[in-house]
Amino acid sequence: MPIAVSQIPASKGQVLPPANLATLNDILTAWQAGKISYRQALELTGIDNLFDLYQAAISSDVKIRTALIPREQRIADAVTAAIKAARKNQTSASSKK
Repeated sequence: MPIAVSQIPASKGQVLPPANLATLNDILTAWQAGKISYRQALELTGIDNLFDLYQAAISSDVKIRTALIPREQRIADAVTAAIKAARKNQTSASSKK
């Protein structure tokens, strides 16, 4: 039975497909295209975990993207900067001892 994608609210900055019914393939394709989050894809499909979501995509011949989308890249950059700052502070504190 198709799942209504429009029943799940979009995350900030995301646009969900119009109020039509989506198939499993539609949902997995939208997830890999960055149109919906993996959490939304899990909820829409009823799949329990991210590993199984990837397995479903592979089984459905949905192309798995390997490059980060802009939103993911911004998060990765912010995390990298925070780790570098924490390491710098840790190194500074250790050298003062």
